[in-house]
Amino acid sequence: MDTDECPHYDVDIEEDSPDIAADDERFPWTGRQFGLKDLRFISTARNPHLVGMAGLANAGKTTLLGMLFLMIYRGHRIIENATFAGSFTLQGWENIARCLQLNFDGPIQFPPHTTQSGRFPGLLHLKFAMDDGSERDFLLSDAPGEWFSHWTEDAVAENAAGARWIAANADNVMIVADTAALTGPQKGTARSSLEFLIRRAQGNFRKDGVALLWSKTDLPRPDELVSTVNSHFKNCFPDAPVFSVHVPSKDEKGNEASLQALKELFQWAFSTVPGRVVMDWPVSKHMDPFLSYRGRQ
Repeated sequence: MDTDECPHYDVDIEEDSPDIAADDERFPWTGRQFGLKDLRFISTARNPHLVGMAGLANAGKTTLLGMLFLMIYRGHRIIENATFAGSFTLQGWENIARCLQLNFDGPIQFPPHTTQSGRFPGLLHLKFAMDDGSERDFLLSDAPGEWFSHWTEDAVAENAAGARWIAANADNVMIVADTAALTGPQKGTARSSLEFLIRRAQGNFRKDGVALLWSKTDLPRPDELVSTVNSHFKNCFPDAPVFSVHVPSKDEKGNEASLQALKELFQWAFSTVPGRVVMDWPVSKHMDPFLSYRGRQ
């Protein structure tokens, strides 16, 4: 029957509300960096693997995050047995990475300084699909260096709450040694601050899951400086690895070496995840399929 012939059909089609366009759909996340309340999207089934980055101001922490995202964007396999499977914070990644893209008419523009407002770090999300069919969520902290300066001076300082949160919740921590600061005009102060930061991490973080990361290693570093800093770090974390990275250059050979160093760093950061526990589930004779479910094998 045609609707015009139905005596009960009196809806004015012209007054119907239009269908919602795809661009108007609302999602429970914004695409920007996660706050603590946003973690419910990825922590319902299991806790995500959190990689904390600890370093003083302008050490290159945010730049390192940008390099990671550009490597993923260009198809590099960061984890040997996994592929990139998405992110809830793509806009946050893009806001950082766009500053690092090479321009033919000028040098690289590094990301702006991370603001120190707030009490908790911004968290950037990555999801990887493992070759065994499982999926893993990873978070990386983007925190201002001033937090770690305050934390180094006073472990319970009010404006060091974000640094304390990273130390308390991170699965892996990278302590960033800024080559530019350690060889610059204030190198004495920078070296003392780095040594105190390493000591603070030793007292507030477990022995495993820590690495020393030399940033900006395209700059010259005296062998004595490298040896002294590495020895101090090894005294606090005897079995911890040491990495050296810098922004890839336009030179093809130097670019390959830089990318390889970055891959080794992030493979360490993402691969030290507790292995899956294989259990022999008891055989249930219950007739209810819901109660009989034993999880994905």
